[in-house]
Amino acid sequence: TPNDALHFACAAGALAATRPGAQPSLGDRAEVEALMAQGSA
Repeated sequence: TPNDALHFACAAGALAATRPGAQPSLGDRAEVEALMAQGSA
């Protein structure tokens, strides 16, 4: 759903903001889903 896509995008952005660099800071799907499962994003 669009809502799920927005939640995923927010979690991916939050994860990327914790690391230096542009492309190197991007997490993979498993990392984003793990962050979402924690309820942190």
